[in-house]
Amino acid sequence: MKLPISLKLALNYLRPNKSTVSIINIISTLGVLLGVAVLIIVLSIMNGFGQTWKEKILSVNAHINLLPSTEEASSWKHTVDYVSTFKEVEYVMPIIDSFALMQLDNNIGTPILRGIDPNIKNPLIDNLRNSITEGIFSLKADEIILSSGLARKLNAKVNDQVIITTSNDILLNNEIKFPSEIVVSGIFNIGIYDIDENFAFISLDFANDLLGLNGKITSIQLMLDDPMNAPIIADKILNDDGIGWYPQTWMDANKQIFTALQVEKNMMFFLLAFVALVAAFSVSNTLITLTIQKTKEIGLLKAIGFKESNIVSIFVWIGLIQSIIGSILGLIFALIVLKFRNEILFFLSYNLNVNLLPAELYQLSRLPSQTLFYDVVIVIGMVVIFCVIAVMIPAIKAAQLQPIKALNFE
Repeated sequence: MKLPISLKLALNYLRPNKSTVSIINIISTLGVLLGVAVLIIVLSIMNGFGQTWKEKILSVNAHINLLPSTEEASSWKHTVDYVSTFKEVEYVMPIIDSFALMQLDNNIGTPILRGIDPNIKNPLIDNLRNSITEGIFSLKADEIILSSGLARKLNAKVNDQVIITTSNDILLNNEIKFPSEIVVSGIFNIGIYDIDENFAFISLDFANDLLGLNGKITSIQLMLDDPMNAPIIADKILNDDGIGWYPQTWMDANKQIFTALQVEKNMMFFLLAFVALVAAFSVSNTLITLTIQKTKEIGLLKAIGFKESNIVSIFVWIGLIQSIIGSILGLIFALIVLKFRNEILFFLSYNLNVNLLPAELYQLSRLPSQTLFYDVVIVIGMVVIFCVIAVMIPAIKAAQLQPIKALNFE
């Protein structure tokens, strides 16, 4: 296939040699490389945070949480039977949530006390069972499972007896109820800071007795075959006026987290786009230098009949080739950095003596990453467009050179 003469000339000008222009070409390409690499690395890490948070949230939270119209609901069994008929619903689990005051010796904690039925088949219970780090998963009538953070606050160990006081103990009229003593059967660490610091689990029946709910529950958790269908199923439940339960999806419950991550990603993209813009203008600077060095050659080309559009196309080809090469190399460099991101993070943390990924803030011990094809296309496309636009200034300037003046240029 015969290449256009303008492309041949562009490739000739880009051929490495010992001239200053060749060095500037390399520097310009490195600028594009770094611009693309930084954008892809940052966007991939932001995507990784979002995906990791999504996985962690879905590992411990229901896809839909049904909240009763009153504080506690007694007619929940009918609702469980009803939502179980939905083909999208795989698991249904009634729960009881309440704040409690917990004490061991002189140590006090105020966890969220959750009552669950350990005999129900549910991935949330399976995940809790697999997260036990000390003791066993056992929820008999007088047993409790503590989160690792709560156990640390109470200085509690397996088989210790903790004292629990609930709101029901305080609000009883004309009656005094002593706090309950419960044996710690296990300690769990599920990987999400809030849950690992502030949760304790007991059996559903025991929670009902402890809180004096008389068979009522506080919510019903639904697990779907596809968590992304949660809004559709929630609308279906919400449109049924007779059900009397309000559906809250996992997206709504954690909307603040995902909104914050998306805003941060958009802002990082916007700010780092200026890095790509600087790289594009470094290509423009290269072509301005090339225009000055090749003034006589440009004049000669125009003298033998080259049109202005042909001269412009030479410079456009140069900018396009540099941007494509720089983008490909930048993508490769970004993928290498992302592959070894945790090793780099640990190296910097160790040598700078700074914790760059505090677990209490990010609730992660390793740096996540997810490179999306869409992001790569957007980044490379944006950089190529920036570079092509940037080279138009020197290209038009070169095309407007008069042959006589160009040939007499010193």
